[in-house]
Amino acid sequence: MGRWSELVQPPSLQAERSDTGRAATWLELFFDLAFVFVIAELALALGKDLTLGGLRDFTVLFFASWWAWVGYTIYANRFDTDDVVYRAGKLLAMLAVAAIAASAQEAIGRDAPRFALAYAALSAVLAGLYLRAYRHVGDARAVIRVYLAGHGLGALLWLTSVWVAAPGRYWLWACGLAVQVAAPVVASTRPDSQPLQVEHLPERFGLFVILVLAESIAAISQGVHDIEWRPAGLAVAGAGFLAAVGLWWLYFDLAGSSAKQRLLDRSDQRGSFAHDVYAYGQLPIALGLAAFGVGLEHAILESGDEVLNAGTRWVLCGGVAVSVAALAGIQVGITGSLRSGFPWPGAGALLAGGLSLAAGFPPVLVVAVLAVIIVVVVVGGIAKERAGDLDTADSPR
Repeated sequence: MGRWSELVQPPSLQAERSDTGRAATWLELFFDLAFVFVIAELALALGKDLTLGGLRDFTVLFFASWWAWVGYTIYANRFDTDDVVYRAGKLLAMLAVAAIAASAQEAIGRDAPRFALAYAALSAVLAGLYLRAYRHVGDARAVIRVYLAGHGLGALLWLTSVWVAAPGRYWLWACGLAVQVAAPVVASTRPDSQPLQVEHLPERFGLFVILVLAESIAAISQGVHDIEWRPAGLAVAGAGFLAAVGLWWLYFDLAGSSAKQRLLDRSDQRGSFAHDVYAYGQLPIALGLAAFGVGLEHAILESGDEVLNAGTRWVLCGGVAVSVAALAGIQVGITGSLRSGFPWPGAGALLAGGLSLAAGFPPVLVVAVLAVIIVVVVVGGIAKERAGDLDTADSPR
């Protein structure tokens, strides 16, 4: 009986445990890897259709996939006991994520029913985990009901869409996402809302960003392979790698690290608006970085052309602009001060956005200028940190 009780541990609030150093578990990292394939498939789909329609579909599907990941992250943040029941549910959810990846490229098309069925299964498993938490965590039942209703109704809407033709199917998807997104917002406004483990959230979002940035490195490798190591392509790849490194530095050591520190400073403020700003602001960061990776690969493939394709330019430079603007927006949202996000790093977003409109230039020049913009933003951040004007997680206290 004792062995069985070790394997099955009912959910409990993480915030009530004595071990306050909450870190990602190996199961969470394993779960994250399933989303690598979703991101890769969505990137392939965008690469085949660098138009406004393709970007729209990519954005919608990326948001749906990202939000599914967030849903499981929020649950684990509060109730993860890593017992055999939770592990079985999480591994079953991974199967659903694999099915989402397999149908992602044609999700707005012939594989829409399969995508919807997989997403419904993913939502249903999460609803089942919340139902288990509802049974065992009496103090949190009022809040759990909100999540249970959101994910349960969301699963039902996604499942119903399997048998509904377009465009009605996609309206059901929108409704399903809406109720699921609304759940944490509604829950956080309740006076009896249970606190999140704030230390855990930045680590989890950071790991997702790492996965997205890894797609940029994969894009460079694939692009160089496809152009057979031609000098022009290598020049674009080198500038693109510099840009990717700069984006990593900006997120993990500078703007992103500053946002993390500001969030931790407000960790005792239950229901704080800062938590929502930080969490929801991660979507455009990840979305922009994923688009940047797609644009970078295509810039390498087009390295022999006289002019960079407009779609490639928009996705490449626009992705950077969106990511940097989101980092600036998080700073402003958490502090309530425009000066915390502009001119640094917000001006970098404006420059990258302006570059996306600069037609008539060769690929190597566009990517090189983009890399210079990012490097300047990084150097500016380092200077602010050294001057004591930027409080990051690594800043001396």
